[in-house]
Amino acid sequence: GIKIRQKFPEKVMVWLGACSKGVTPLVILGQGTVDHVEYIEKVLPIALKYGNDAFGKHWIFSTGWCETSHSSPNTKMVPG
Repeated sequence: GIKIRQKFPEKVMVWLGACSKGVTPLVILGQGTVDHVEYIEKVLPIALKYGNDAFGKHWIFSTGWCETSHSSPNTKMVPG
């Protein structure tokens, strides 16, 4: 019979924040690209909680601006 063999392993996208006080919990996002809705719903709550717990109200969240979900106008106006 015909054997089907996967050429590459399963892919998963993850997000992790790092700062002078440590790292955030790992966010597993699944395959493909992340749109602004998924970024707001899954990544920002983790980033905001960690930032507030680690630094109080005196911190700035910054990204590498390499993905469209980071640079979407919708993600720039999230209250925290």
